[in-house]
Amino acid sequence: MRLTEQYYMLTPCGLTPVRGQKYTEEYAVTYNHEKKLYNLTHIKSGTCISKDGFKRMKDCIYAADDLIEIAEKFIAENPERIQKHIDTFNYCIERNLIN
Repeated sequence: MRLTEQYYMLTPCGLTPVRGQKYTEEYAVTYNHEKKLYNLTHIKSGTCISKDGFKRMKDCIYAADDLIEIAEKFIAENPERIQKHIDTFNYCIERNLIN
């Protein structure tokens, strides 16, 4: 898999641009240059799914389906929290708050 698309991760300071590739309609495999880690990112909210990330892309892809299952359960149980992340993400995009 080649990471040829640009996505954004939501951070406390705004959005961080990262390289990535869409994995499903709602998730992308991304690479954070600052932390040098791969992760699965929820595209709408810019939220990383794995707390620690992965040093190798193949490990991230191998764990992706399990991570999506956990994320979907979390989203279903915490819709207000996820909506807050989506609103913050959209606010940052509209105001170009990109690191």
